[in-house]
Amino acid sequence: MIIVASDIDTALIAQRARIMDNKISIFTSDWAQTETLISNGGQAVEGMIMEQAYDLTRQSSTFIDFKAGYKARFGNEASFGAAYSYEAALVLAEALKKTNGDKEGLKQALLQTHDFNGLMDTFSLDKFGDVERPWYVSTIKDGKFAMVDRLTSTSSEVSK
Repeated sequence: MIIVASDIDTALIAQRARIMDNKISIFTSDWAQTETLISNGGQAVEGMIMEQAYDLTRQSSTFIDFKAGYKARFGNEASFGAAYSYEAALVLAEALKKTNGDKEGLKQALLQTHDFNGLMDTFSLDKFGDVERPWYVSTIKDGKFAMVDRLTSTSSEVSK
Protein backbone atom coordinates (compact mmCIF):
# COMPACT_ATOMS: atom_id res chain seq x y z
CA MET A 1 0.00 0.00 0.00
CA ILE A 2 1.29 3.46 -0.91
CA ILE A 3 0.10 6.43 1.12
CA VAL A 4 0.80 9.98 -0.07
CA ALA A 5 -0.67 12.18 2.62
CA SER A 6 0.19 14.35 5.59
CA ASP A 7 1.63 12.86 8.77
CA ILE A 8 -1.64 12.57 10.68
CA ASP A 9 -3.59 11.26 7.69
CA THR A 10 -0.87 8.70 6.99
CA ALA A 11 -1.00 7.57 10.63
CA LEU A 12 -4.78 7.14 10.50
CA ILE A 13 -4.73 5.33 7.14
CA ALA A 14 -1.96 3.03 8.40
CA GLN A 15 -3.99 2.18 11.50
CA ARG A 16 -7.03 1.29 9.40
CA ALA A 17 -4.89 -0.72 6.95
CA ARG A 18 -3.31 -2.72 9.79
CA ILE A 19 -6.77 -3.55 11.15
CA MET A 20 -7.71 -4.98 7.75
CA ASP A 21 -4.35 -6.73 7.12
CA ASN A 22 -1.67 -6.69 9.81
CA LYS A 23 0.99 -7.95 7.39
CA ILE A 24 0.46 -5.34 4.67
CA SER A 25 3.56 -3.47 3.51
CA ILE A 26 3.11 0.29 3.78
CA PHE A 27 5.09 2.89 1.85
CA THR A 28 4.81 6.67 2.16
CA SER A 29 6.43 9.88 0.96
CA ASP A 30 8.56 12.36 2.88
CA TRP A 31 5.51 14.53 3.45
CA ALA A 32 4.57 12.24 6.36
CA GLN A 33 8.03 12.10 7.97
CA THR A 34 7.40 13.87 11.27
CA GLU A 35 7.24 12.88 14.91
CA THR A 36 3.45 13.31 14.61
CA LEU A 37 3.38 10.28 12.28
CA ILE A 38 5.02 8.11 14.93
CA SER A 39 3.11 9.48 17.93
CA ASN A 40 -0.27 9.15 16.20
CA GLY A 41 0.46 5.99 14.25
CA GLY A 42 1.93 3.90 17.04
CA GLN A 43 2.48 0.24 16.17
CA ALA A 44 0.61 0.69 12.87
CA VAL A 45 3.52 2.65 11.38
CA GLU A 46 6.27 0.27 12.54
CA GLY A 47 8.15 -1.00 9.50
CA MET A 48 6.68 1.67 7.20
CA ILE A 49 9.09 2.50 4.36
CA MET A 50 9.49 6.06 3.08
CA GLU A 51 11.55 7.94 0.54
CA GLN A 52 12.79 11.40 1.28
CA ALA A 53 15.57 13.86 0.72
CA TYR A 54 15.79 14.46 4.44
CA ASP A 55 17.75 12.18 6.78
CA LEU A 56 16.70 12.80 10.39
CA THR A 57 19.59 10.64 11.59
CA ARG A 58 22.28 12.62 9.75
CA GLN A 59 25.25 13.43 11.98
CA SER A 60 26.83 16.32 10.08
CA SER A 61 27.82 19.19 12.36
CA THR A 62 25.83 21.65 10.21
CA PHE A 63 22.65 19.63 10.63
CA ILE A 64 23.21 18.99 14.33
CA ASP A 65 23.75 22.72 14.94
CA PHE A 66 20.63 23.56 12.94
CA LYS A 67 18.49 21.09 14.92
CA ALA A 68 19.82 22.37 18.25
CA GLY A 69 19.24 26.01 17.30
CA TYR A 70 15.76 25.24 16.03
CA LYS A 71 14.79 23.37 19.19
CA ALA A 72 16.19 26.14 21.40
CA ARG A 73 14.21 28.78 19.53
CA PHE A 74 10.93 26.98 18.85
CA GLY A 75 10.81 24.30 21.57
CA ASN A 76 10.26 21.32 19.28
CA GLU A 77 12.21 19.17 16.85
CA ALA A 78 12.92 20.50 13.37
CA SER A 79 10.89 18.76 10.68
CA PHE A 80 11.75 18.35 7.02
CA GLY A 81 9.71 21.50 6.35
CA ALA A 82 11.88 23.55 8.68
CA ALA A 83 15.07 22.27 7.06
CA TYR A 84 13.81 22.79 3.51
CA SER A 85 12.63 26.30 4.37
CA TYR A 86 15.96 27.16 5.94
CA GLU A 87 17.85 25.91 2.89
CA ALA A 88 15.49 27.79 0.55
CA ALA A 89 16.15 31.00 2.47
CA LEU A 90 19.92 30.43 2.21
CA VAL A 91 19.69 29.84 -1.55
CA LEU A 92 17.54 32.95 -2.00
CA ALA A 93 19.98 35.06 0.06
CA GLU A 94 22.89 33.83 -2.05
CA ALA A 95 21.03 34.59 -5.30
CA LEU A 96 20.12 38.06 -4.03
CA LYS A 97 23.82 38.71 -3.33
CA LYS A 98 24.51 37.94 -7.00
CA THR A 99 21.91 40.50 -8.10
CA ASN A 100 22.83 43.06 -5.44
CA GLY A 101 19.35 42.69 -3.97
CA ASP A 102 17.62 43.47 -7.25
CA LYS A 103 14.80 41.26 -8.51
CA GLU A 104 16.11 41.66 -12.07
CA GLY A 105 18.16 38.56 -12.84
CA LEU A 106 17.01 36.76 -9.69
CA LYS A 107 15.51 33.84 -11.60
CA GLN A 108 18.75 33.28 -13.49
CA ALA A 109 20.80 33.62 -10.31
CA LEU A 110 18.62 30.98 -8.65
CA LEU A 111 18.95 28.64 -11.63
CA GLN A 112 22.74 28.95 -11.34
CA THR A 113 22.62 27.27 -7.93
CA HIS A 114 24.92 24.25 -8.19
CA ASP A 115 26.63 22.19 -5.50
CA PHE A 116 25.11 24.33 -2.75
CA ASN A 117 26.14 23.19 0.73
CA GLY A 118 22.87 22.33 2.45
CA LEU A 119 22.21 21.02 5.92
CA MET A 120 22.88 17.41 4.95
CA ASP A 121 24.26 17.25 1.44
CA THR A 122 25.13 19.46 -1.46
CA PHE A 123 22.30 20.11 -3.90
CA SER A 124 21.68 21.92 -7.16
CA LEU A 125 18.76 23.42 -9.02
CA ASP A 126 18.11 22.12 -12.52
CA LYS A 127 17.03 24.23 -15.51
CA PHE A 128 13.42 24.10 -14.26
CA GLY A 129 14.30 25.11 -10.69
CA ASP A 130 13.75 21.61 -9.30
CA VAL A 131 16.13 20.44 -6.59
CA GLU A 132 18.63 17.71 -7.42
CA ARG A 133 19.97 16.02 -4.30
CA PRO A 134 20.55 12.56 -2.85
CA TRP A 135 17.49 10.60 -1.78
CA TYR A 136 17.12 8.32 1.21
CA VAL A 137 15.03 5.33 2.07
CA SER A 138 14.13 4.98 5.71
CA THR A 139 11.82 3.01 7.93
CA ILE A 140 10.29 3.30 11.36
CA LYS A 141 11.93 0.90 13.79
CA ASP A 142 11.20 0.78 17.51
CA GLY A 143 9.30 4.06 17.27
CA LYS A 144 12.12 5.98 15.55
CA PHE A 145 13.14 6.83 12.01
CA ALA A 146 16.00 4.62 10.83
CA MET A 147 18.03 4.98 7.63
CA VAL A 148 17.87 2.05 5.23
CA ASP A 149 19.74 3.36 2.18
CA ARG A 150 21.11 6.50 0.52
CA LEU A 151 20.46 6.88 -3.21
CA THR A 152 22.86 9.18 -5.00
CA SER A 153 20.72 9.51 -8.11
CA THR A 154 19.18 12.92 -8.51
CA SER A 155 15.47 13.40 -9.11
CA SER A 156 16.01 14.05 -12.82
CA GLU A 157 18.11 10.88 -13.22
CA VAL A 158 15.43 8.79 -11.48
CA SER A 159 12.70 10.10 -13.78
CA LYS A 160 14.59 9.19 -16.98
